Amino acid sequence: MRVFASIAICFAILSGASDIQAGQEPAASSQEGACSITGRVTIENEAAQDIAVVLQPATGSYPPPPPVAHATTDKEGRFKLTNAAPGRYHVIPLAAAYFAPSEDRVAPGKPVTLLKGENLEGVELELIPGGVITGRVTTAGGYPVIGREIYARLIDLRVLQRLPGVSHGESRFKTDDRGIYRVYGLPAGRYIVSVQSQGRGRSASTFHPGVTEESQAKPIEVLAGKVVENVEIRLPPITRDYEASGRVVDEATGQPITKIKLDWGEIGIDLKRVGSYILGHASNERGEFRLPDLKQGRYTVCVSSSSLNEYYSDQISFEIVDQDVTGLEIKARRAASLSGKVVIEGSTDPAVQSDLSHISVAAGKVGEMGSDTQTGADGRFRLPGLPPGKVWIWVSSNIQRQRLAVLRIERDGVPQPEGIEVAAGEQVAGLRLIVAYGNGIVSGQAQVVGGTLPEGARLSVSAVRSDIQNRQEFAQAFSVDARGRFLLEKLATGVYEITLTVYVPSPPGATMPLRRLASVKQTVSVTSGAESQVTLVLDVSAANVKGEKR
Repeated sequence: MRVFASIAICFAILSGASDIQAGQEPAASSQEGACSITGRVTIENEAAQDIAVVLQPATGSYPPPPPVAHATTDKEGRFKLTNAAPGRYHVIPLAAAYFAPSEDRVAPGKPVTLLKGENLEGVELELIPGGVITGRVTTAGGYPVIGREIYARLIDLRVLQRLPGVSHGESRFKTDDRGIYRVYGLPAGRYIVSVQSQGRGRSASTFHPGVTEESQAKPIEVLAGKVVENVEIRLPPITRDYEASGRVVDEATGQPITKIKLDWGEIGIDLKRVGSYILGHASNERGEFRLPDLKQGRYTVCVSSSSLNEYYSDQISFEIVDQDVTGLEIKARRAASLSGKVVIEGSTDPAVQSDLSHISVAAGKVGEMGSDTQTGADGRFRLPGLPPGKVWIWVSSNIQRQRLAVLRIERDGVPQPEGIEVAAGEQVAGLRLIVAYGNGIVSGQAQVVGGTLPEGARLSVSAVRSDIQNRQEFAQAFSVDARGRFLLEKLATGVYEITLTVYVPSPPGATMPLRRLASVKQTVSVTSGAESQVTLVLDVSAANVKGEKR
C-alpha cells in the first residue's frame, strides 16, 4: 500500500475537524459518568492559541470513528474536552504545518485512558514546526506537470511518528500550475518523494530525481522546521504502450474458461513484484483476455485468488520489449472450496446475532492473498478459489462494538488447530467457525519499580484468551497512558493472559524501530458485562518480573 508518511488515520481526523469547523458537532456522550480532559498546547514552549484539539477513540480501526469531543485553545493555550464516555482515546492537537509527537504507534498525540466520571487535568500537548519538502515536477521536455499528487514516504524506521497522510489513496499535496509542490508538517527523518501517473488500467511512480525504480530514488533528509528546496522530479519520456493477450483454458479439458477474473502485476529489475496486483480484467466469452496500456518491463498474470473464482492457476510471466505479447495461455485448475457457518459464542441477543451478516470470512495460505466473502444473515459462507494444501481461516467485522476471535474451527466436529488441509478440487462443507463475543472489560494499572525506564521506552498491554486457537491473531496490543492506565474492552467470558511489554528504540541500522526490553504477564478471569481489575508490576532491576492481581 502506498502511504504518504505512513498513516491515513490523521487525515481522517483532519477531515473530521473540517466538519467541526463547519458547525457539525461530533456525537457526545450524555450517559452518567461522563468524563472531561483539560490541558494546554504549546509551540516551542509558548502558548498556542486557536488550535483545534480533538478526542479520538483509540479503536485501531480504519476508517477511524469521528472525534467524540473537540475544543479550541484560548490565548493561554488551554483547552477543555467534555462529556466523553469512559474508554481509551488519543488527545490530538491539529495544525496543518505542525506535528504532534506520537506517544504510541497508533495515532499522533497523547494516549489517555478515562475511567467512569473522571476529570483528567494537566494534559500537556506539544506541537513541533514541521519540515518542508518543495520542488517542481516536469515532463521529460521540461514542461510543468499540473495537479499531480505528491507522496513523501518516511523511510527512517527509528522515527515512530504518525503523520498527516492520505485518505483512500489520495494525497492532500499536489502540484500547482507551475508544477511546483510543497509538502509540509513533516517530522525530522529521511524521505523518498514520488509522483504517481495514472494510465488506462495501470499506474506508475516516478521518484526524485527522475527514476522509476524506488531502489534508485535519492533520499531527502528533513529537519523539523526547515525547508528542503529544489527536490525536482522529471518524468521519463512518454513511450509507446503495448499489450499482452492470450486465453484461459481448463487444464484438464483444454476448453476455454469464460468471464474469469485475472490478477496481473509488474516485476521490478530485482525480479520482485512491484506493488499490488491489479484486478478487474477478465476473459471474454471465448476465454480470451487482453492487458492493455503496458510499458516495457516484466509482468506476471494469473487467475485471481481474491475474486471467488472456481479455478486457480500458477503465475505466467512475460516481458514487454519492443512489441505486443500474444499467445499467452493460462492453464487453470478446478479449485477447492470451504463452506460452513460462523457461530457466535457468548450471546443469544438478537441484536448480536444480527451482526452475522457483517462478518467477513477469509481463507488462504500463509503470506498469500486469499479469497474472502461476507457471511449471510444466518452466518453461512462459502469460499471458492483455493489451491491444494494447508489453508488458514480468519474472520473480521465492520461492527465496532465487536472484537471477534476464532476460538476454534471444527471439521466434522473435530477441531482444526493447525489449519485445514484441502486436496485439489475438494469441496469441504460443514465447517463450524466458533467465534467469541463479549463486552467484558479489564481495567488496569502498570507500575514500574526498581529503577526508571530508558529514554524513549513505551509500554503496551495485550489480552488473549487462553483457549484462542490462533493466539497471535488475537493478541492486539494497546498503549498504556502516561499514568500507567490501560483499558481492554469487548472481551468475552473466559480466562485471559494479560501481558505488559516495554519497548525501547532499536540501535541504528536495525530492521525494526523498536525492540522488546522486558514483559510481565498476569492471568485474570473476565465475565462479559462486568469489569475486572489488574495491576501489573514491572521490576526493571530484576531478571524476573511479577504481576499482582487485585
